[in-house]
Amino acid sequence: MTPLSMLGMSVLAHLREDNIDTLVVHEAAPGAWHADIILKDVPTGVPDTLGTPVADPLPSKEEAEEAARNLLTGLMAEIYTAKHASRDTVQKDVRVFRIFEVEFFIPGDAIDSMLEGRKEIFAGFPGTPADFALHLLAEVCEQIVKDGNITQKDWEAADPGLRDRGVVAMLLLLSEDIFQFPPRPVPPPQA
Repeated sequence: MTPLSMLGMSVLAHLREDNIDTLVVHEAAPGAWHADIILKDVPTGVPDTLGTPVADPLPSKEEAEEAARNLLTGLMAEIYTAKHASRDTVQKDVRVFRIFEVEFFIPGDAIDSMLEGRKEIFAGFPGTPADFALHLLAEVCEQIVKDGNITQKDWEAADPGLRDRGVVAMLLLLSEDIFQFPPRPVPPPQA
């Protein structure tokens, strides 16, 4: 099984048999079906859902159920392979943040450190850390490219201080379980 994004790939390092919680097939809108596996006990900054792409829904419940079977089978194979492969290789804890279509790899220990000091840092701030970080990242993107829709090339050409501010915002957002900018609302599964 190969995830379609690096964000999906970041989940695989934390996948175990005992953290698969729920398999859901749901209709987000008429004729727009999805299959998702909900995980439990994943670290902060790692998505707790793997599934069919939100931007590419399936046209029928039957296709979504088939996708769910394939997804579960693929994840179980991935867990088995990771168990045996991990004997020989060190697993890296990397979390992924996406700005538009650019993916950034953030060390898990940096997010864990951010979690430890976050309450003290934001004690006097108005609003939430997520609001602050979203605003900061919007400013950074706007300063890099006027329309804010940055590319990898734009990011690499930006002032290092601006990039550092962007990374701080990404750390904060990952510590709030926000994985992308701009945030895309994900419809909840229908009961």
